[in-house]
Amino acid sequence: MYTYAFLNRQTTIANLPFGIAGSLQQVNTPSLSAVIEPQLDLERVQASDDRLVQAVLAHDRVIQHLFSQTVVLPLRFGTCFVSQAALLEHLHSHDLEYLTKLNTLANKAEYVLKAIPLAFSTAATPTELTGRDYFFAKKQRFQAQASHQQQQHAELDALHRSILQTYSDVVYSPTSEEIQRIYLLLPRSLEAELWQRVDQWQLQCQHWQLDVGEALPPYHFV
Repeated sequence: MYTYAFLNRQTTIANLPFGIAGSLQQVNTPSLSAVIEPQLDLERVQASDDRLVQAVLAHDRVIQHLFSQTVVLPLRFGTCFVSQAALLEHLHSHDLEYLTKLNTLANKAEYVLKAIPLAFSTAATPTELTGRDYFFAKKQRFQAQASHQQQQHAELDALHRSILQTYSDVVYSPTSEEIQRIYLLLPRSLEAELWQRVDQWQLQCQHWQLDVGEALPPYHFV
């Protein structure tokens, strides 16, 4: 039984969207509700790379639709229960935990702040230089590149400190990429204030490009 998200039982979702391959339903306890796609064959979906990619996108689309109407506890792609009875048992056993999380997340959204490093100029050492002039120019370029990287590290550290001083719900995503992703959970009423802070941080981060995305379900805070 494929499951997308948990909601407060008092929530009525208007026009449940189409799921990955079929229609959706709500399974309810007295206090919680789960949005499910009961007929989905997940093994068949995972057997094809193309179908798998489309399924992941559909999973996110459904959660976005739910989030546009109510508070959600989004579940990871691939979350399944062996039966409706097992799902109901899970909801009953985690009743207080999930209700507390839903209350905590009310009127809040996740925002992704991306810090994209600006590349150091790769202009080559002038070929017309020779001898000591050539090696001196090459040394200067190497020093300038090292200084550029040091300034990037210093600005990123300062950015992290400022974010932690400003917001309490912050998640840093470990990544091997150069792009840094910082996830923030805050009331949606503070969205405009966040944009203003990003503009201020950008002035202090001359070696980075800062971008903040739109309001998202709290993927990293459940």
